[in-house]
Amino acid sequence: MSWRARLISDWLYFFSEAALNFRRGKATHFLSLLTITVALAILGIFLSITFNLNNLVRKMENDIEVTAFLEEKADYQLVQEKIRGLTGVDQVSFVSKEAALEEFTADEELKELIDIIGVNPLPASVRIKVSRDDLAESKMDQLVRQVERVPGVEEVRYGRQWLSQFFKVIELLRKISFALGITLLVGVLFIITNTIRLTVYLNSDKIVIMRLVGATENFIRGPYLVQGISQGLLGGVLAVSLLKLGFFLLFEEQVGITFLPLSLSFIIIVLGIALGGGASFAAVRKFLPATFN
Repeated sequence: MSWRARLISDWLYFFSEAALNFRRGKATHFLSLLTITVALAILGIFLSITFNLNNLVRKMENDIEVTAFLEEKADYQLVQEKIRGLTGVDQVSFVSKEAALEEFTADEELKELIDIIGVNPLPASVRIKVSRDDLAESKMDQLVRQVERVPGVEEVRYGRQWLSQFFKVIELLRKISFALGITLLVGVLFIITNTIRLTVYLNSDKIVIMRLVGATENFIRGPYLVQGISQGLLGGVLAVSLLKLGFFLLFEEQVGITFLPLSLSFIIIVLGIALGGGASFAAVRKFLPATFN
């Protein structure tokens, strides 16, 4: 028999034995598969949350502005020129008193208030877009201090406290997602390892016979490795499918919420395969009655 034919024959045997092991321990393997699927699905949920939070952060970063209100007789062109030359400034735009009033009175209630006052109380301003690399709180504070020193600038605002709290919450959520992900992965490894351990125990007599007739260690391990990889693969596919179904039912019409990109969905499946293969390999090395050097 050629080596190709032998290889095909071996793999057919591995898959048939893995299928037989599944049938022999249906309840155990079903619970194991269910747990893997749920764990990977929960991991996928937190990946989805992190992915959408990152999208939100990018959008918020694009919307962050520093507003410099100008003195009544300030030379706005000179102010713009000086601000544009500051480190961290990406774009600068001038908003006249009239344009500010038009924006303010777009709300009917505020328009009534202006009508009562009878004059335009809004100052002209310069709106400053900050480059993405300079959005850290310390750099923003430094930029604000520099803008405040520009002649013609009366007051500077950018919502420092709100922005600081927002980024702290985002960072906390990212850390929670990471910690939960690690915990779930350890749980999946434990479940698959113990499932393979039980299967090896149930097949201990068969393994002894195979050793007596000269079967190699790799040949004996094969079905259990295929079993673990299959569980991980199926668990990953089911997890992504459940996530897609849940997203379709809950968030399909929600603007701004997107499902995991194909790359992250693929990572969940590959992760399931890697966990299944790694856990089963560790299990057969530890629990097969042999000495490994």
